[in-house]
Amino acid sequence: MSVVKSVVTAVSALTVASVLFGLVFEAYRVTFMIPAALYLALCFAQASHSVEEYLTRFWVHIFEAPLLPLSGASQSRGTSKVSRVSFIAFNTAFDGLMFLFCLFLLQGAAWSWVFVLGTALVGVGNGVLHCGTTLLKRAYFSGCITAIFTLVAGSLTLAFTTVRL
Repeated sequence: MSVVKSVVTAVSALTVASVLFGLVFEAYRVTFMIPAALYLALCFAQASHSVEEYLTRFWVHIFEAPLLPLSGASQSRGTSKVSRVSFIAFNTAFDGLMFLFCLFLLQGAAWSWVFVLGTALVGVGNGVLHCGTTLLKRAYFSGCITAIFTLVAGSLTLAFTTVRL
């Protein structure tokens, strides 16, 4: 009887261990995939935000934002020092880097999460500044429609990424 009891105990222990291992593996997979998927959503939200800003000529109105001093930028009272070309170059480079870092993230580079956190903070800040400016002006402000998506995607990415770390 003791041999049968030992075998049953060993099989039970192995079954419990394999179930626990499966749960831990699934939790790791989900914990990795949700932030990665949210970051990809943030990339698309930021790219669409850049398009909206371009179509509404944000580089002309950038210094009209009442919340601009909160971002650390200096105001030059209505005269924009940002050219269309530099605006396009900056946004193309930033959006391109975001998509490029998706590759590093999916390859499992540990340092890529630092970039994910940074861009999530940028998405949240961008959303807050655009939406806050729209509320203060009580009128449409360039980029405010897609800024809602950067705010939501950035917030969710931030929340799930900090849980992962």
